[in-house]
Amino acid sequence: MRIALDPDPLAETANSVRVLQRRDQASAYGPWRALVRSRFSRETMGPLLDLLPPDAPIGRPEFLTTVRGTRTLDEGLARLRAEPERIAAELASLGSSRPLPDWMRGLAEADRAALDRMNTAFRAYHDIAVAPFWQRISAAVHGEIAIRRRIMAEQGVEGLLATLHPSVRWHSPVLEIPSADAAEIRLDGQGLLLAPSFFLWPNVDSHRSCAAHDQPLQLAFPVALDAASFRTTVRGMPTEGDTALPSLLGRTRAAALEAIATGTTTSELGRRLGVTPAAASQHAAVLRAAGLVITRRQGSSVLHSITPLGTELVGGCRPSADLPA
Repeated sequence: MRIALDPDPLAETANSVRVLQRRDQASAYGPWRALVRSRFSRETMGPLLDLLPPDAPIGRPEFLTTVRGTRTLDEGLARLRAEPERIAAELASLGSSRPLPDWMRGLAEADRAALDRMNTAFRAYHDIAVAPFWQRISAAVHGEIAIRRRIMAEQGVEGLLATLHPSVRWHSPVLEIPSADAAEIRLDGQGLLLAPSFFLWPNVDSHRSCAAHDQPLQLAFPVALDAASFRTTVRGMPTEGDTALPSLLGRTRAAALEAIATGTTTSELGRRLGVTPAAASQHAAVLRAAGLVITRRQGSSVLHSITPLGTELVGGCRPSADLPA
């Protein structure tokens, strides 16, 4: 079992297209959704609405939301071009449930013009909807990875799988995942990849086609499990790179960031700094506003973890997120 090392630009972009269209998620993503809708060009980006309609089962087609371990959108699109058989199979399955426009039928046949049209739409949309906010998206996903590593260290595999999502049930050796259709999938040694996602809230999404293509079964889950945590995660998102770094100057907050680098609760942070829990919470709030830490409630405790930007400032390095079974 592994957990994805980084957010996947193509998968996050595809998931965000669904968020943009779903009225029931307007309040959760609030200002981001309003800003992107005001900049959306149907002429250039319209193909994405064909590929990812809001009423289709989430995560379909799966070839767009699969984590491929790429760092940029262009890398993800290039990797996608190497999967023509998978694209054809998934689009054929979609065509049996809903009519497909002509250009998508061309995509299933690996038509170059159709592929170029899709790539152009993704790049244009990514530039307005994802790229300006990538630092915050990345911070949220890496924070979730840190939280999952801590749960793994403290509670083992059992605790990790039991706390993935309220709709996911772990009854060893079976993991029950909500789905529109009932099916049993045996991993048979292929493994399981856990992938935190910023634009998936409040759903989970299992990628069955991965198991059919000799890849680990992928289970994507949101970076926050409840509405209050998610609002904290996305608060202030459309600032397009604005930070609160000047307010970080000071010995105590530098010490707080170093303490949080290993993961800590508010009470633990207070003890390490020699301050009250209330003061520790205030220091963590400033660090969080600057995108250096992420905060999540875990049971009765509030857990703080460091983001990649915070790691760079303290001169550390982010450890591998592979989780042994």
